[in-house]
Amino acid sequence: HATNLEWATASRTKRKARQVNYDPQIVSKAIRLIRNPFDQIVSNFHLEQHENTKKKKTKWLKAYPNSVEGFRAWCSDTDAKYAEEERHSRLLPDFVVKLFKGIPCHKAFYSFAKW
Repeated sequence: HATNLEWATASRTKRKARQVNYDPQIVSKAIRLIRNPFDQIVSNFHLEQHENTKKKKTKWLKAYPNSVEGFRAWCSDTDAKYAEEERHSRLLPDFVVKLFKGIPCHKAFYSFAKW
């Protein structure tokens, strides 16, 4: 028998939820994305903002203010922090590392997609 899976789009699209049925025999993996990936990355930045505010890490907060510029700086520095590791990783093919070039916050997007 088919498994019921409820599907709903984001509330801002004004669509209603609908019922979708899948035969369990044809499904090997399932991913349920509830949030826009861009929103999730910004949310991760805000979470770090919150944690660093609680810990009174003023140096971090000055480097990454809660603004577009702060978000971009956080993305850029996060990407730079892991650049060497990415280049020498046995787990990331060279073509993937090359695709990262020029994509801001690629580390966060890759982690989100991989998860």
